[in-house]
Amino acid sequence: MHCTQIKHHSTWQQLLAIIIFFCRASLSTVIAGNISDAALDAARLHYAGKLESAHRLLSQAARQQPDEPFVFNQLGLVSAKLQRYEAAGIAFRRALQLDAANTHARRWLGILALIEGDIPAARRRFEETLQRDSQDADALYFLGAIAGILRDDDGATRYLMQSRDADAGEAETHYRLGVAFERMDLMHSALAEYQRTLEINPRYVRAMDRLGWLYYNQDNTDTALNWWKRALTLNRRDQSIVFSIAKAYNDLGYTARRRGDITAARNYWQQTLRYKPDDKAARWFLQHDTQSER
Repeated sequence: MHCTQIKHHSTWQQLLAIIIFFCRASLSTVIAGNISDAALDAARLHYAGKLESAHRLLSQAARQQPDEPFVFNQLGLVSAKLQRYEAAGIAFRRALQLDAANTHARRWLGILALIEGDIPAARRRFEETLQRDSQDADALYFLGAIAGILRDDDGATRYLMQSRDADAGEAETHYRLGVAFERMDLMHSALAEYQRTLEINPRYVRAMDRLGWLYYNQDNTDTALNWWKRALTLNRRDQSIVFSIAKAYNDLGYTARRRGDITAARNYWQQTLRYKPDDKAARWFLQHDTQSER
């Protein structure tokens, strides 16, 4: 797949979700040097979520301190969050010009390359970051996520394990490592990573969904349904969870019907409609079996 076409495929949506997560999780760099009051005020506004005000002050600070990397890191980060990606790139390149060891700016130039759909350029920036800091958990994570999306399971596992070891408290890294293990049919390892994800973040719905499917594929439908129902209490609008529950009850209904237990089958299909009222299969079988018994 040509890198410039990624925006038109599902892989781009997965990358975008990763980027959005990172934007929310990452706030700033360490404050160092002689920082102007405008830059410090802007940083406080940034943390408070007042991005436009922060951007105005940072633009002022950049004119006052044109040789201060922290100011341009902040300006790039706020610009990216405001989706002013060209301006963000200019700011991060200036920060990198001022400080070649600035892994924050280098990492964010990789993220901006992802936003442009240029995976080779993004990978190059993240690899450059690792040359400066081999334990940079974020760069390792992005390289692992890219490898996973491109179905390079060996690469995904290697990078994500390194990212996990560098920052063992990050739930998203454990989750993505679980996905990589699952693709490689290492189900016990995947199970452990999903469980670790939920130890760090007990409200991580995607990990609950994957746990449900792990148990479901081992014919442990009751445990699967318990995980999915737990996930649904946290996000009742999650259609993937609704689909999982509906499929499980539909399959239980088909099994009961095949063994001639129409009463049990009907109960399962009624459960399907409880969670997914527009399920056509459950409605059809309920109507058909009811009519056939008359």
